[in-house]
Order: sequence, then structure tokens, then C-alpha cells
Amino acid sequence: MRLKTLILLSALLPLCLSHGWDPLGWLFHRHGQAQYFGSLQADTTGGACPAECDCPPTFPVAMYCDGRGLNAIPSIPSRIKYLYLQHNAISAVPDSALINATNLVWLFLHHNQLTSDAISKEVFLKLEGLERLFLHHNNLTSIPPNLPRSLRDLRIDHNRIGKVIPTDLEGMDNLTILYLHVNNIADMGTSLKALKSLTLLDLSNNKLIKIPDALPEHLHQFYLEFNSIDSLPEGFLGGLAQLQYVRMSHNQLTNKGIPSDTFNVTGLVELDLSYNKLERIPTVSTTLQHLYLQANQIKGMVMVTLIVSIYYNVIIAYSLYYMFASMQFPLPWSSCPNQTDTNCSDTPIATFPYAVILILLIRGVTLEGAKDGIEFYIGTQSNLTKLTEAQVGVQPLIICLSM
Repeated sequence: MRLKTLILLSALLPLCLSHGWDPLGWLFHRHGQAQYFGSLQADTTGGACPAECDCPPTFPVAMYCDGRGLNAIPSIPSRIKYLYLQHNAISAVPDSALINATNLVWLFLHHNQLTSDAISKEVFLKLEGLERLFLHHNNLTSIPPNLPRSLRDLRIDHNRIGKVIPTDLEGMDNLTILYLHVNNIADMGTSLKALKSLTLLDLSNNKLIKIPDALPEHLHQFYLEFNSIDSLPEGFLGGLAQLQYVRMSHNQLTNKGIPSDTFNVTGLVELDLSYNKLERIPTVSTTLQHLYLQANQIKGMVMVTLIVSIYYNVIIAYSLYYMFASMQFPLPWSSCPNQTDTNCSDTPIATFPYAVILILLIRGVTLEGAKDGIEFYIGTQSNLTKLTEAQVGVQPLIICLSM
């Protein structure tokens, strides 16, 4: 009987392993399924996986070394395409670190202790297929030289970069995402001119005093919050037909520094000018969907807000009055209190408004997702304690002020 069982398991084993599942894996469950698979099917092509990292047999081109307390980059097998080294204490990237990793497509080195002086000038030269490079949350003072021209996504935010020169980004025709926020950048020069495919640029939380020159024409999202920009160049958005999101809150913008019709361009969806020094609402396109102007110095906004508030409060008061009045019997308006009043007559109560309300109610509860909305509003998923939070009342006020 034991012999038959062994033969059966031997026959099933190749089939199961070809589908990435081991019928005997439960025997090793307490030791960790990943470790067992690694010992059973470890791919050693181009070198063995370092002991301090994980190279899943089901994904042999990836190497996970994140959060291991590493001080240096371990040896990388040549087969590896996706390398995860984030959340460590790595302080340098010498030439020898990536000499065998020429097939890398993703390289994640964020949340380490890298400095610009400790990154070799030629370490990235041979990574001709690299598409994503994450270097944010380090101690870099400049963009590493000789970055691969194949890059599509470069994230180098939360560092100490003070200046970006044209050679830093030269030849990066494929770059579509560039994160440079939370640095010390005061000047970009014409470094953005070469980025022909760039669609997202985040330069928020820097020390810019003007808009960078030669913005990429395919830009779709442009973030400049928390800088010191006080004026905009003429035709700022003229050549950016695909730009839809512009965020410039927390700057020093004044109406004098904004040329007329700067924001009166079609295609713009969201414009955030909050927390500046505007005294008048700038001219914007009628196609603009979201405009944020709170915390400026716009004259007349207090009076407009007061009038709007009174208007809505009167409507609410009438609604409450007639809601409670409709609960009386007989209804107060079912007969004329004064028969001599020529403006009053005993006529049947109009039923049309009730019919419209009923139709709208039926329509509303039959829409897709209506059940979920009711559950979150007054059902089991509702959270009435939110009504006690100040932010619930403040947010509508902010929206009102930004109108």
C-alpha cells in the first residue's frame, strides 16, 4: 500500500509543480511556504539569490530585499529585472553594485540613506532597459548623472536637491512621470525642454520664484504648490494644449502678476489658486470644472458669502415650516381662514408636486448603487458620529468660499 501511494505522489508531483503548487507543501507550512518553494525550485540562472533577500520561484526575475536593514546592495543575479531595495540603510551605489544587473527594468531605492557623492557617475550607464527608478526619501543634493534614457518614471522627491541643470535630464525622451517635490530647488533652467513625453510634473514644496522655462508640450498634470512664485509669464499655458490640472496653492501670486486671460484656456479641468494674495477672481474658461480660491484676499467675498448663506437659510426655514405644517390635520392651507380674502379660494390641493416627488424618489432608488448609498446614509454602514466632527461643517464652507 505504501509503495502504491509513493508511486501515485511521484506521478502527480511534476504536474502540480508545473502549475506552481506543491501537494506536499502543507508539510512545511509552519516553516513558511515561500521558503520551501525557494529551496525546492530556486532559480540560479545568472547567480544565486542572496541569503538576505527573497527570489520567489513563481516570479524568478524579481528580488525582494526591502526592509532588511541592509547597509549595502547585495550581489544581484543577472536574471533579475525587478529589484526592491527600499526601506533599508543603504548609503552608496558603487560601480560594482549593479555590474551584473544589466537587465533591470525596475529599481527601487527609496527610503535609504543615499548621498550624491556616494553614487558612482557611471553606475547607471549599462541599465539600458531601466524604466522605473525610485530614489525618493534619501539625502541627494543633485540628480545622479548618466541616468538611462529608457526611463519612464523617475521619482527623486523628498531629497535636498538645490538645482537641476539641462544635462541631468538630457535625452530622456521616454520620461512621462517626474517627481521632484519636497526638495530645495530654486532654479530649473531649461532642463525640462528635452522631456518630450512628460505628462506629470510635481515641483511642489521647493524654493521656486518663477515658472520653469520651456515646459513640455504634452504636460497633463502640473503641481507647483508651496513655492514662492509671485507672477506668471505671458502665455503661460498657451502651448500646453493637453494640460488639465494646475495646482499653485500656497504661493505669492497677486492679480498684478497674472497677465489677463492666462487661465482662460479650454481644456483646463482643475485650477487651484488657494492660499495666495489674489484680490480679484482671475478670468477663467467656462469649461473649467474646479476652481479653488479659498484663503486669498478677494474683496467682496465676505458679503457674497453672507448673501448666499441668508438665501439658503431662508429656503431651509421655509422647508422646515411647511414640513411640520403638513403633519397637521386639517392642513392649514386646505381652507381659507378669511372668506373675504379675494386672493384665497377653496380649491383642491395640488397633487402634481407630490407626483413629481414620487417619480424622482422611485427613479433615485432604482439607480445603480442606490442601495449602497442608502446603506451609508441611514443604513447599517452609516456613521452618525461624523456629524460631531468640525471638519464636516468646515468643508462645505470652504467649498462655498471657493465658488
